[in-house]
Amino acid sequence: MDKLNLWDIEDEDIEFFLDTIHENTILDGELLPPSQKQDFGNHCSIEALSHEVLSVDEENNTEQIRSHLLLHMQAETDIKIEIVWERIKWDDDEDEFGFEEAYFESKEGPYEEDGPNYDPRNSPYWEEFLDDFEG
Repeated sequence: MDKLNLWDIEDEDIEFFLDTIHENTILDGELLPPSQKQDFGNHCSIEALSHEVLSVDEENNTEQIRSHLLLHMQAETDIKIEIVWERIKWDDDEDEFGFEEAYFESKEGPYEEDGPNYDPRNSPYWEEFLDDFEG
């Protein structure tokens, strides 16, 4: 199975999942620094591993950045999250970060199958993930 860009999926639960990751990865207009964890919800955390600038568009004052993160929850830890951001740099305000791509990779395969699992909705813990995200 190929990686699945979650940002292309029209699904309310996926949107909530990604919005929660966004809210906890962007702090005070900046990406969560590498090696730092942000706790949220019900015993959930997101940990930044690395950020890499992929491209810079000086004319439009934007950057494309790839982030590698680990998502930790009660039911499963060390879930790989990869985000490609568009960063808009504003002169008088905090920078704005928006998703261009978002990928999920879990060790837990879809319902009794061996991993990796690239669609969080196929996780045996999907409903628990959503509940824990709400806190």
